[in-house]
Amino acid sequence: MKSDVFDFLELRKINNFGIKNYKDSHYMGQISRDSNLREGMGVCVYENKRIYEGFWLNDKRQGRGFEIFSNGSTYIGDYKEGKVTGKGLYKWWNGDIYDGEWLNG
Repeated sequence: MKSDVFDFLELRKINNFGIKNYKDSHYMGQISRDSNLREGMGVCVYENKRIYEGFWLNDKRQGRGFEIFSNGSTYIGDYKEGKVTGKGLYKWWNGDIYDGEWLNG
């Protein structure tokens, strides 16, 4: 599954692009100049090999996003206040698929 959420090379050209390091992850993307929080488009790579690519608001996942989990399962769809909420497609590592509505993860 390919994400197609946004073009990372174009994202790097945006003037509020930055890098933030956390205890268990690294973020590359837009950072609010006022609050220094993740806000806008970005990619977060976690130590457990999980990757989230998508939109952020107030340091939480918000809007369209793509996630690949350490076991190979993937999700592409909507997030609200950091949780999968709305329309989304989850594909388990074994090939099973759920394509439908989500609420609070």
